[in-house]
Amino acid sequence: YDRNLPAALVGEAVRSALRSDRGICFDFTTDRYASEQSESQLLSVVQVKGEGTESFINAKFSRSIPNHKVIGGGESTASALVRKGHAFETAYLSAKGRIIDRLLVLSFTGNKEEGNEDESLLITSPGNSGSTLYNQLSPLVFPMDRVTLNNFASTAEAESMVKTNVITLACSSLRNAQHSFRTNILDLLQMKYDEFEFPPNGECHHYRVGGTVDAYITEHTFLSPEICRGYTIVFHEPA
Repeated sequence: YDRNLPAALVGEAVRSALRSDRGICFDFTTDRYASEQSESQLLSVVQVKGEGTESFINAKFSRSIPNHKVIGGGESTASALVRKGHAFETAYLSAKGRIIDRLLVLSFTGNKEEGNEDESLLITSPGNSGSTLYNQLSPLVFPMDRVTLNNFASTAEAESMVKTNVITLACSSLRNAQHSFRTNILDLLQMKYDEFEFPPNGECHHYRVGGTVDAYITEHTFLSPEICRGYTIVFHEPA
């Protein structure tokens, strides 16, 4: 929204959108009204990948990765369910135990037979943008950890590696959110109604769209569930 608009007007517009059947769609990737390019990002996405991903996440944050089964998806010409994983919130704490940020973690267990490694995506809260999380975690990574970090928050790096977008669809109820998702988003994923499966609360589904774009979908809105319900999608697209 335009920052010159009164806060009351913006708040009423958001409340009205949440009450409607269509809901409201937030693009947390960039702030188009930011005065400077460095301030345009609203959140950061850091990828932790490798054999030691689970141990690294469990040691560095307040909540451990739940155990879950690995489910592979068959490849297709359109979209395919690649795998299912867990989605949960955890706290990034200071050395004194104070909360620095609340993170959304999308975690997947790898399958060596299918060539997939253990992987987790760390998504900061909206407003905590930049490379702070990546810069603080990087010095804590040692060869014995058996993980690599990728910073999808850096504009320069994102242009050379992968383009990342984080979009949230929020509605007054989960039923309305699913209806709006099927009506407005499902076609973008190149999937038919009977081929798509909504992830239940606490899970994340990894779809591959058109063979090149990775879409991670989870039931989450970055807001209290008492206010709204909906889904967040993380798109990874080769630059």
